[in-house]
Amino acid sequence: MGEEEVKQSLYHTNLRNIGVYITLFIGITTLSSHKIITSKIGSNVMKTIAMIFLLVSFLLSNELEDLKKKGKITISKNLSSISLILNYTIVFLILKMIYIYVIKR
Repeated sequence: MGEEEVKQSLYHTNLRNIGVYITLFIGITTLSSHKIITSKIGSNVMKTIAMIFLLVSFLLSNELEDLKKKGKITISKNLSSISLILNYTIVFLILKMIYIYVIKR
């Protein structure tokens, strides 16, 4: 396996990991918002864990953007578009969480 193939494999793995963390964020947020955990402390812990998963996916997404910008990896236009969409989606979700749990209170 050549160096470029290893980098592309890493890129795809990183995209999958971003998807996993976003899925965990959505699952934990849904669990928290449906009042399945009735204690306020438990609910706040769940919200914090959800934010951590979202921030991890944001950091992974930024790593992908850095690799593209520095020219360390060559990817197709479709993958580049997916990465950009993920970045904006994660930023939107972070802003939404801040609004719901900090500002709206």
